[in-house]
Amino acid sequence: MDRITIKDGQFYDSRGRVIQLRGVNFDPSVKTPYGIRSADRIDFETVDDVSFVGHPVPLPEVEDHINRLKSLGFNMIRFPITWESLEHKGPREYDYQYMDYLINVLSKIEEIGGIYVYLDPHQDVWSRASGGSGAPIWTLYSAGFNPSRFYETHAAILHSDYVNQHSKEEFVENPYPKMLWTTNYYKLACQTMFTLFFAGNIFAPKCEINGQNLQSYLQDHFIDAFIELYERIIEKAPHLIQNNCVIGIETINEPNEGLIGTPDIGEVPESRLLRLGGTPSAFQSFILGEGYETEVDMYKITSFGPKKYGKRVLNQKHENCWLTGEERDRIDKLYGWHRNDEWKAHTCIWRLHEVWEIDHESGNPKILKPKYFCEQDDIPKTIDDRYFIEVFFRDYYINFFKKIRKLSQELIVILQAPVFRMPPSIKGTNLVDDRVACAGHFYDGYTIMFKKWSGLFTIDTYGMVCKKYSNPVSSLALGTNNVKNCIKQQLYEMQIDAQKNLGLIPMIFTEIGAPYDLDDKKAYSTGDYTSQISAIDAIGHALEGNNFSFSMWCYNHENNTKWGDNWNNEDFSVWSNEKHKKDNIEVKILSGNMPNSVKLMKETEAIRFGLPVDKLDLCGFRALDSLLRPFPISIDGEFLTAEFNHKKKTYHLEIKTKNINNETKIYVPRYHFELECCVISTTSGEIHYDPDHQIIAWKSASVGKNTLRISKRNKSACVIC
Repeated sequence: MDRITIKDGQFYDSRGRVIQLRGVNFDPSVKTPYGIRSADRIDFETVDDVSFVGHPVPLPEVEDHINRLKSLGFNMIRFPITWESLEHKGPREYDYQYMDYLINVLSKIEEIGGIYVYLDPHQDVWSRASGGSGAPIWTLYSAGFNPSRFYETHAAILHSDYVNQHSKEEFVENPYPKMLWTTNYYKLACQTMFTLFFAGNIFAPKCEINGQNLQSYLQDHFIDAFIELYERIIEKAPHLIQNNCVIGIETINEPNEGLIGTPDIGEVPESRLLRLGGTPSAFQSFILGEGYETEVDMYKITSFGPKKYGKRVLNQKHENCWLTGEERDRIDKLYGWHRNDEWKAHTCIWRLHEVWEIDHESGNPKILKPKYFCEQDDIPKTIDDRYFIEVFFRDYYINFFKKIRKLSQELIVILQAPVFRMPPSIKGTNLVDDRVACAGHFYDGYTIMFKKWSGLFTIDTYGMVCKKYSNPVSSLALGTNNVKNCIKQQLYEMQIDAQKNLGLIPMIFTEIGAPYDLDDKKAYSTGDYTSQISAIDAIGHALEGNNFSFSMWCYNHENNTKWGDNWNNEDFSVWSNEKHKKDNIEVKILSGNMPNSVKLMKETEAIRFGLPVDKLDLCGFRALDSLLRPFPISIDGEFLTAEFNHKKKTYHLEIKTKNINNETKIYVPRYHFELECCVISTTSGEIHYDPDHQIIAWKSASVGKNTLRISKRNKSACVIC
């Protein structure tokens, strides 16, 4: 594989041409151990002895799946890996069997060729035991939690809580609400763990293990697990690095501030737009965790935002989710932990730090320090979300960056700040070298929360989160074209804002996509994917219009119509095995003669990209009409704009050419464009065509602005204008 360089906010190949990296997240099955889904209840007696071997995909299936991705013209994958998969047994007890399995999968990908890989240290709401994925269960024990009591204490909500473990069906009378898992970011377990991870030194100084505060203890173990994996790649399969297969690593998926910056622990912040189901304040979550039954507000999501519909008393069984003294002694002996004397068992660590107490007279909990997480005596500034990024997250990034750079000067470090937030201000420092990029995530809020696509309206989600509107009505975009352009503009502004703080480095949308189970899974029975095609088209329009590199969420080889991606009822996979068995899609090879003005080409570079037409496998892809798109593989010059219309079968590319007769290569899938039946118009130059690999080489004859347009025609002839 060609070595990628970074300059002027773009990715370049070895010839100095602008390139675009396109692909998917492959494969989110890694969120759970092999043979386990989020719907399966966690067995805490055997949780250390799980295995992830077989994920992301069984080794014999790698070639089939990778070739399907290459059939779309994709040339890159984001490779999610969870901390739990590497270190589930206990601190520093690495699963080398699984690391070697990952190396075998990566080696197979490199052998197939044509695919760049970057590693994604993945997490969602901290851990499987707190409703998501990522960290080993022992990290929760390290904080003093007993995750087996999270359900009654409302410290976390798990998918398995809504599933009959005998019939393996969701409870009919109490089905798992759409996207409920995301509310765990505001529950006790997740909020506490991220607070400890990023700022335990400040907010929980009494929480030490083996003489080390939990902040550094957790951070060091997390980073070192991925360092161990990368060192093993260097040792066992150096060709993955030398041949530019594994090219980068992200800092951490979707970091979260936890409790840091909470203005008042006694209230649910007005800025929290995500309120669904039981919605306790931070203080209410504290006392729920210590066994106090508490009445909390209940919310549902409406088109106009969260709406309170009542109250509910939680934890009527008075469960306590903190380890008892006996439980903690057993855990500490197992993992070789020694805690400092101040750390009392069976006690909320926030009560331990005198954020709240139990009133001696009434016996009721009361708040002592409502602003504990936003005001500290030795910090002169108010601690808010911006302070979190500029100080606590920045410190983590420094720790991560230095450890990676000590190991490799070549690996591209992809900095990911909290979702929809500007990264830390490190422009012009040695923390941003010429091998750093920025990660962005984007999902349309209405679409993922309601599992519906309205091509007629949307809101500027990024603008709302960044408080760019004094009146929410101003964030509305109405009409099909305005909706598509609104998403396009949001992606553009995310890059501009990131570059203000990082400098002129490229942005990769390491997660972007739309759910496929829209409209109550109607498409799965009717075969009509109109809504899905429209949603994916709006995303494709936004990405191609900015020439952004991206990894769509996601490709899941286990996707099915019942459980989706087998994780919290998400169903984002661009491919479905069930659909693959039903589909019969063939792409026609070149038929008829090309006119003299179009020169057929056969070149070795083209062969390294994609697959030959007769090897394509497009079966099983959902919303294929808008998912499969033409795009510039490499540009001689500067990208200006591009647009594909899958309905009218037109493609427009505009570039600023630097050198006469240098080639710009464009991937033009024959699924949409049989070029012998198309009109190709250019401002200048000549067209060379490789029909086997669906590539146009455009040699412009003039410097400056040049355009190329492809459109379908009825007659079986190709015309060059």
